[in-house]
Amino acid sequence: MWQLKSRIEGVRQLSKEKFLRKVARRLSVVRLISLKLVDILRRLLAVTQTLLNRRDLGATLRFFGVISDVVTRYERKFKQPSEQSEGLSAYNQAVEEVQRANGGNDWEAASIAAKTAAQIQLKFRGVLGPIKNLRIIGPSITESIGHLASALSLAVGLRNLGLDSTENEYLVLSSGTPNPDYLQLWSEHVTLFDNGEGLGIGTLLEETLWPWTQSVLFSETSEGAMFLPEAKNLLHVEWERHQKGPLLSMQPEQIEAGDEFCKTLNVDPAAPLVTIHVRNGVWGVEGARNARFDSYAGAIEYLLSKGFTVVKLGNSTIGSVAFEHGFIDLQVHGHAHSWLENYFLAKSSFLIATTSGPILMAWTFGVPILWTNAPDLNATIYYPNSLVVPKLVRSPRGRVLSLEELSDSRFSNSDADIQHLPDSRGATGYSWVDNSESMILAATKEMISNLALGTTLDRRQEQAREMILSSGLSACTPISQAFLREHSNF
Repeated sequence: MWQLKSRIEGVRQLSKEKFLRKVARRLSVVRLISLKLVDILRRLLAVTQTLLNRRDLGATLRFFGVISDVVTRYERKFKQPSEQSEGLSAYNQAVEEVQRANGGNDWEAASIAAKTAAQIQLKFRGVLGPIKNLRIIGPSITESIGHLASALSLAVGLRNLGLDSTENEYLVLSSGTPNPDYLQLWSEHVTLFDNGEGLGIGTLLEETLWPWTQSVLFSETSEGAMFLPEAKNLLHVEWERHQKGPLLSMQPEQIEAGDEFCKTLNVDPAAPLVTIHVRNGVWGVEGARNARFDSYAGAIEYLLSKGFTVVKLGNSTIGSVAFEHGFIDLQVHGHAHSWLENYFLAKSSFLIATTSGPILMAWTFGVPILWTNAPDLNATIYYPNSLVVPKLVRSPRGRVLSLEELSDSRFSNSDADIQHLPDSRGATGYSWVDNSESMILAATKEMISNLALGTTLDRRQEQAREMILSSGLSACTPISQAFLREHSNF
C-alpha cells in the first residue's frame, strides 16, 4: 500500500502539462498521438484528481493504471507494434467467425470462436498483473440500450452468483447512452466514467485497449467464454434457481415522482400496469424485428377493459389508433424522459414487446415478458414467467411454413430481411409473417392467466421446447399455447 500511496503522491506533484507529456510518450508505442488523445488525457487526469481528493485509492489505481501501467507493460512485453496489430487482427477474425457462425445457425462453431476470441484477449492482458481484471464497457455497447442492459446484467449478475471468470472490475464509458437514467441505476455496481460526447474518446479507448474491452458477442464465465445467448441463459436460469430478486430497483424519490406524474393524467398509480414497446421504425437489416402497432390494439383494449394502465414506451408511431382512458403514450404527452420509462417498466405486471432493448431491461427489473413477433425462433433465450409468440415465414409460393419447418430452416436464427436469403435448395423470395391482432390478444390473455395461476407447460409446449433445444440452445422461453394450437403440427 505504501508503494501505491507514494505513486499517487508522485502524480499529485506533476503539473498537468508535464503529466500529459509523460503519458503521451508512453502511449506513442501504440501510435495514438492525436488531438483526441489530448482530450482523453485531460479528462482522465480530471477524474484521477477527483478520486485522489476522495482518497479512493482503488479507483485511482484503475484510472492511472489504464493510462500509464497498461501501455508501459505493453511496451515491455511487445517490443514491436506489429505484435499488437497481429493480435488485434486475430481477435477481429475470431469475432467475425462468431458472427458468421451465428448467422449460419451453427451454435457450436459460434461457441468455439467466442472461446478463441477470449483467449486472444487473455493473452494480451496477461502482462498486466493486478490490473488484468479490468474490463472496459465502451460505446459499442453503451450506445445501444439492449446491449447495455445485456452486458451489465451479465457482468453484475454473474459476479453476484459467483459465476464470472475472475473478480472483474468494470469501467463503463457512460456518454452517448440513450437512457442515462437507466445507466445511473448501475452506479452502485460499476464505475461510470463520463467520456464526453462527440469526441470519439470511447471508441479510441476501445480500440487502444481492446484486450480489456467487453465484447457484445460473448461473455467470460466460470465455465469459460460463452457465446452471448448461452451466457444469458446461464444467468437467467441460475438467477431463478437461486430465487434472486431484481438486479435493479428505482429510487424512492423516482417512484414518488412517477406516482405524481400518473396523478397529473388522472391515472391511479396503484392500478395494475402493462408496458408495451413495438418497434416499427425503419431499421434497415433489422426490419424483421418491426411490427405494426395497430395489431396490438385488441390486446391494449382488453387490458384497459380489465382495469390495467397501459404505457407505450419508445418513439414508435401508433397511427390512427385511439384508446380510452388509461393508455399513456409518453411521446404524445411530451414526457419521453428516460427515468419515466424506467419507472413504468419497473412497476409493470409484464411487458409486451418485440425484439428490442426493453426486453433486456425488463429482466433486470424482474418483469415478465410477452415476447411477440420474435423472428429468430432458435435464439429465443430463456426469460422466467414469460411467453414468446414467434413470427412465421411465407414461402415464395405463398405457403406459410409450419413451426417445425421453420425451426429446421436457416431462417430460424435470423432477425434480418430474408427476401434474398436462399433456402437449402437455393430458392429465394421468402418473407416474414407478423403475428395477427387476434393472436397477440390470445397470448395476452394467456399471459395474465399464467401470472395469476402459475405456468404449467402443456404437451405442445414441451414438444416445441425440445425442438428448439435440439438446435443447440440450452434453455428457451416457452411458446404461447394459443400460438401452438394454431400453427404447429404437434
